[in-house]
Amino acid sequence: MPPGPDAHYRRKTADLAYLAGIIDGEGCVTLSKQRRRPLGHVACLVVCMTHEPVIRHLQAQFGGRIRHRIKANPAHKPQWEWRITGRKAVELLFEAAPWIRVKEMQVSVLCEWANTVIENTAPCKLGVPVEIMVRRSDLIDQIHTLNRRGAYDASRP
Repeated sequence: MPPGPDAHYRRKTADLAYLAGIIDGEGCVTLSKQRRRPLGHVACLVVCMTHEPVIRHLQAQFGGRIRHRIKANPAHKPQWEWRITGRKAVELLFEAAPWIRVKEMQVSVLCEWANTVIENTAPCKLGVPVEIMVRRSDLIDQIHTLNRRGAYDASRP
């Protein structure tokens, strides 16, 4: 039986739900410093694992780049890293957000940060207003706190 008119929507929904599970289990949602701009950050979604076919599938479905990482210790398996950055990462996380559970707070902070960037894209002779810079800095600190290794402690700065 040929696929119905909703087949593309169902496939996309299933791909986004699958991606959300991969992000929750193996992903990192963060804001990375940009080398070219000392005060600039970029939205970044990274998935790292030893199973290459999953990484290839993510790139085929959603774009991004792949990097093969060989460990110095020969007892460790080589890793494959899929990375998508910038506006594409924000849009993809926004689409997958309904299914993300473990990294829900990181996605929320990253989307709020992205809104401060999008709202302030108009050219301005004075640059970015101080209150927006302060808010961005707070959001960057929040996402880095959420991504710290070890047990999460809400009282820890």
